[in-house]
Amino acid sequence: MMKKRASENYLIKILLIFIITAAFISALWLDVFYEIGNHKKNIIDAFSREQYSITNQLSDRLQESLNDYVQNKGFTLHSAEEKVISEIIKKEINSQNKYVFFYNSKNILFERNYLTTEQYKGKGLKDSFNLWEYNGGSNLDEVKSLMNSGISGKGEIVKDSKKGKEMVSWCFFKVLNEKYVIGMSTSEDYLFRETLFNQHIVRLYILAGIATMAIIILSVAFSLYLYFMFKKVKNLKNQLKNKNIQVQNFVSTISQLEKSARKATICDPLTGVYNRKFFYTILPKMNEELFLPIAAIRVNIEGIKNINNVLGRGKGDEVLVELAEILLESCNESDIVSRISDNKFVLIMINTDREAAFRKVDEIGEKIKNSFIGAICSISFGISVKTSETQNLFRILKSAEKNIRQL
Repeated sequence: MMKKRASENYLIKILLIFIITAAFISALWLDVFYEIGNHKKNIIDAFSREQYSITNQLSDRLQESLNDYVQNKGFTLHSAEEKVISEIIKKEINSQNKYVFFYNSKNILFERNYLTTEQYKGKGLKDSFNLWEYNGGSNLDEVKSLMNSGISGKGEIVKDSKKGKEMVSWCFFKVLNEKYVIGMSTSEDYLFRETLFNQHIVRLYILAGIATMAIIILSVAFSLYLYFMFKKVKNLKNQLKNKNIQVQNFVSTISQLEKSARKATICDPLTGVYNRKFFYTILPKMNEELFLPIAAIRVNIEGIKNINNVLGRGKGDEVLVELAEILLESCNESDIVSRISDNKFVLIMINTDREAAFRKVDEIGEKIKNSFIGAICSISFGISVKTSETQNLFRILKSAEKNIRQL
């Protein structure tokens, strides 16, 4: 039971280490992903604000230039549009990743470069959104709603599913009765390359991977430490258990030796019943009213010497041992069986009257007849009963020698 409980405790500790390790690693990677997402958002927000500010400045320049060309220099509005496109807009950065777009209320005046502008020739803002949707564009609804409402702003859209997200910012302004929108768009991938965002992610992944490996190594090391400590404690417990068993065996041996020594002092070594010394020591202590009546039965083996002479001393010993076993089998735990001489036994029975004593003698006699003892020797019984506390138990025992009953 203890081994099973110790094993269960060890497994619970290992499980807790696994859970804590998994929790730490999960928390670490959640923090990494949060940091990446937060860093990405901060880059986009900061760039969008800056791009919107630049767009707003460009809008002011275009509005000022258009008004100057139309009102002060006598240009038509169409000629003024072409003039600002060639002198201002085309001088801005216009590439695959970053470009300017310029629309009026009816047409796309400029988009990215000459080729792209030609593709959109004759199309308005509404047509552009339809084309973007057709090319797999997304996130267009909010931007479309703001532009159709003539509201300046910024946002993230996908014009073409093959090119990815773009960050756009736009501003509306009016010249005479014509409404214009000027805007800038930057590829999100380009922005991340320019800001070394991907390198930052790689560094985070490397650091997180190193931290993860460190956590795993520490967890494994601690688990191995627990395992070896568990084995060590288990071995120590086994050693302690073995020592306890050895101590118990030693104590048991000592106890048995003590019992044997004690038995040797009070018991007859041949028959195992109490010896003469113990009998005469315990007899005076039984002179109590509590034990009355006390029956004393003397058992004499006649002819034991002849048996020893004829059949050998070993046979005589067998007779004595057999008789002792019969007496022990016949008496109660409270009775005392003692060998007081070579061929004499005494059976002291407490709370036993004369009739019960005679019945006991008859019982013992039957057992003797059924044993080999009855065929080779004769047995005599002497019976006496102490009925009063004033009677001397030694005299009662002496009188038992006179009340002989032959078997």
